[in-house]
Amino acid sequence: MRIRSLMSVRNLMSALAVAVLGAAAIPQPVAAKKSVALTAFIAQSPKSGWGVYVSDGTSAGTSELIAGSKEMLRLSAYPVGDKSLLLVTNDALRVSDQTGLYVLTRSGKLQKLNHPLIENLTEARAFAPVRGRLYVVNNGKLISTDGTQKGTREISAAPFYSVTSVFEFNGRTSFISSLMNTTEAFQIIDEATASSSVLFLMPRQGGRGSYSEPPTLFGDKLILTRRTDASGYEPWVSDGTAEGTDPQRYWLS
Repeated sequence: MRIRSLMSVRNLMSALAVAVLGAAAIPQPVAAKKSVALTAFIAQSPKSGWGVYVSDGTSAGTSELIAGSKEMLRLSAYPVGDKSLLLVTNDALRVSDQTGLYVLTRSGKLQKLNHPLIENLTEARAFAPVRGRLYVVNNGKLISTDGTQKGTREISAAPFYSVTSVFEFNGRTSFISSLMNTTEAFQIIDEATASSSVLFLMPRQGGRGSYSEPPTLFGDKLILTRRTDASGYEPWVSDGTAEGTDPQRYWLS
């Protein structure tokens, strides 16, 4: 088995302790078994091709979860409740038997979440879990899931060009999206109705303004970073309202 890592493959214990995405080594703790953290990573086997493995850092505790991909896989892992959700796509940006959203339990059991909303994951992108749910953007849709069939649904939102971040603010799940690449919207998600509402809009200044990804929570305020043609990058502070969102050019001085 060939493991792509920034470390020597002879140091197997070190190599197993990272999730490997291309040539970059990124830590990906995904679950726990008997209070021992497991790590998911991508590796290539001469026999089974690219696959997803899970390990507790020992040879005996290392197993292949997903195998048989001709294209290199991309892996993102997110803890949600008492399980972990693995988002698997590939470099070819096309659907295969290996791509999809998987549920990994603490006991090490893996199950693919076969839901119509997440069957065709190509350029899917997931965000850090918020309030026990994972948010995935795929094919222009914002999908919310708790890792179950019943708990997977599309969030009805204003049409967006892209979602830049999902986060919790003032006890509510919020997200910032670009609307047709000209305006940014600060939106609040209502899981009870599977919908969102726009709190305020902010035009892109000079067509190039953009929020940081994700915003930083500072007390009861959000610290955003915007880029404008006139000023370059600058910090903004927001209380979640249009009136309370202002540039703070000298805020850090």
